[in-house]
Amino acid sequence: EVVGPCFMQTHPDVPTSGTRTVIVDRPNPAHESNVVNTTKYTLLSFLPKNLFEQFHRGANTYFVFLVGINWFNELNVYQRELTVFPIVFVLMVSAIKDAGEDWRRRRVDQEQNSRLALRVSPSGTRETHWRDIRVGDVVVVRKDEAVPADLLIVEVPNPDGSCFVSTMSLDGETNLKPRRSIFRRKVCQQPAGTTIPPPPPPKHS
Repeated sequence: EVVGPCFMQTHPDVPTSGTRTVIVDRPNPAHESNVVNTTKYTLLSFLPKNLFEQFHRGANTYFVFLVGINWFNELNVYQRELTVFPIVFVLMVSAIKDAGEDWRRRRVDQEQNSRLALRVSPSGTRETHWRDIRVGDVVVVRKDEAVPADLLIVEVPNPDGSCFVSTMSLDGETNLKPRRSIFRRKVCQQPAGTTIPPPPPPKHS
């Protein structure tokens, strides 16, 4: 069921069996959100998680073992404070470096989530943040614009339903990938009643 724009006349290459219903402008909370989050830590998990990762490094574990041995009087070689200082310094420097990198990732995530996309709704089109896009939303992507989410191409201006997509930000390839919409043209406007078939399976040569 599609609430809002009605898209008809499916492309002949798209299978008609196994259709699924997509309700436009009615977000389903069961689906994952479109929020980008590449950070590793939170304020509460930073200290335990970072120490856990650092002690998985063999060198850090080895030096902590030497510090522990040096606290026994029978095996004491250096002053106890002198043996503790180097490993504490290394752990602190590594933690500060990891915190700085995670903070930069958080800033980049915020910039991505705050970018704007044009979303279609029954009342028209309006700009919305990438983080607010949900499964079932119809999004308008213009030429040379970044794609805000994993999208199913519903309609393109070309009569044959073909378009080209750049995936350089994903795989580094600069050549354009041909893609085809599942509908060839829009022919009506009605509130409901259209089912959207799943995308065709990949063709293996």
